[in-house]
Amino acid sequence: RSSETLKGDSVIHYIIKDNKLYSKELSERLDFKRFSDGIFLSLLRKVNLPDIEFLFNVGDWPVSREFPVFSWCGSEESSDIVVPTWDQIKTTLLSMSKINVDILTMQLNGKSWQSKIPKGFFRGRDSSKERMKISALSMNNTALDAGITSFQFHEQGNGTKVPIVPMSDFGNYKFQLLLDGTVAPYRAPYVFQTSSLVFKQKSKFAEWWYPYLRKDIDFVELDEKAENIEEKIEWALENDEIAEWIAQNGFELTKELLKPENVYCHYLQAFEQYR
Repeated sequence: RSSETLKGDSVIHYIIKDNKLYSKELSERLDFKRFSDGIFLSLLRKVNLPDIEFLFNVGDWPVSREFPVFSWCGSEESSDIVVPTWDQIKTTLLSMSKINVDILTMQLNGKSWQSKIPKGFFRGRDSSKERMKISALSMNNTALDAGITSFQFHEQGNGTKVPIVPMSDFGNYKFQLLLDGTVAPYRAPYVFQTSSLVFKQKSKFAEWWYPYLRKDIDFVELDEKAENIEEKIEWALENDEIAEWIAQNGFELTKELLKPENVYCHYLQAFEQYR
């Protein structure tokens, strides 16, 4: 019955039986199934998993309010069981086999605190009002360097399109603006690994590791509409030593949380709790 309810969403029906994986696709929008298949098959080669039957959502949005579904993003309004994202899976499975920009290699791209540009930095799609608003603010505030790289949700007349900046260059800036898009921004691990100070928008959406983050210790919180962004940036500019301390805390915490072994362990723990 659960499977029938979620038909049309990006959901897969999985069964693990006798340490073998079986799946039934409930939608045609399953481009990211290779990542969920990948982490499960990798786990099955390493440990004996319990016999279990479950639904897995490979879309961006949480999908369930009535029964548990494994998802990469959760919210205050859903019952989804939140597990490491496709990008964290990719880093875990491929980090030893190819050279690419991933969560781990971002640790090598951070500049020293004093050499970073003292501005609040953002690049991304126009997928929220807050992104649009801060991009507009940036035109008249020299402490901000925020811009929209792709217009898909709003008219371009509401903001100026700017070139894409490689993720590996984000760490050139002292302050990173972590703003929701359609859901929680999956770039979060990357911006924390720049060793810059993260300004994180208060949100109803969450990834699996967000509960471990401590406000004013690991990051600076913006309000839900990011209306206090200028005030928070000004505070950070006036309190450079505290800002650096928070940035380093956030870097160290997420570096530990997002290690490949912890991605594996979180999936195992989620299965045990679900069962």
